[in-house]
Amino acid sequence: MKILAIPRKNDKKYSFNLFELFRNYKNEVVAFWGLNTLQESKFFPNATHVKEFSILENKLDKILDDSTFDFLWNLGVNQEYLPYISQKAKKKKIFLIQTISDDAISYNKRNSISQAIFPEISYFSINKVIKFYSKDIDLFISHSDFLKEILIKEGIPEEKIVNIPMFVDAPKYIPYYKSEDYFVYRFSSSDVTDLKFLLKVMEEIPQHKLIIIADEKMSAEIKILADNYNLHNVLWVKNLNSAQNQDIVKLSRFSIIFSDINPQKILESYARGKPVLALDSGANREYVVNTYSGLLFKKNQEDVIKKIDYLMTNKNFCEDSGGFARNLAENCFDKQNHYRQIFNALNVLSQRKSPQLKKIELLNIS
Repeated sequence: MKILAIPRKNDKKYSFNLFELFRNYKNEVVAFWGLNTLQESKFFPNATHVKEFSILENKLDKILDDSTFDFLWNLGVNQEYLPYISQKAKKKKIFLIQTISDDAISYNKRNSISQAIFPEISYFSINKVIKFYSKDIDLFISHSDFLKEILIKEGIPEEKIVNIPMFVDAPKYIPYYKSEDYFVYRFSSSDVTDLKFLLKVMEEIPQHKLIIIADEKMSAEIKILADNYNLHNVLWVKNLNSAQNQDIVKLSRFSIIFSDINPQKILESYARGKPVLALDSGANREYVVNTYSGLLFKKNQEDVIKKIDYLMTNKNFCEDSGGFARNLAENCFDKQNHYRQIFNALNVLSQRKSPQLKKIELLNIS
């Protein structure tokens, strides 16, 4: 079984783990990392990108001409590649797979008037390039029924979509169920609104401590925000290595999660034996077993304050929830389960599209 895969730009860790998983089952995965100099186009490559795109085409052509692939798998938006790979997949009769990751979903900001007049309009939509080329894509992989429903509302046929939950390689994490008196929040530069909300919450609960871990360099806007909310119960940490960040999470009571599209942080917290306090919306309802692996909160100050206070004052509950969460990571969101579901989906696709496909061309599940 041979796959040419184009990894996610915004989640290389997931891509590396996925490729390692496939190779462990004796499948050949060629990862196309593209060109470091290639800039992202808005829809089609424009004139300023012609030279770079020509190099890209030549590089892909060489890979596709030198080897025969069963599947071409686009794991993120990668919108500068999609027009080209959709044509190549069709020409060479290769199945084209598209994973719907968090970067493939756009949030449509709507005011109260718009919501009242047009309640049928969704808050979410898929990337316009993926939607444009959807007819050329043989299979969409979503990581939740929530994302699957968005695809269906956007006009993608349900029979072309399969929901396969994300996975975490739990054995790579050593669980630690005891904790100190603080909880953690890991943020990126796109989380400014959530960060403001959380800091306002922390103003109301000075008895509880929060450590904020920066996933990247703090932007000027975040620095101003940190200065404006100079709270004694909030500690900002940045420029730490992976081991140092893990030690902070290891000793925490729980992790607070705002993203309702990307569940990866939830699963990593589970693998470390830590419960989560997650926003009660989107995909989180499919990954969090409320009151067992953590708690779900409504995005209002009263509810989140009540939930934080409960978790911070009930250490035993958090230890028990951490054990349950680790069990979920090992038995429900594990890599073997993930691989088996992908195998079944690609096997069904192969059988439906090419009845004469030889068994040796299918995924190796031994």
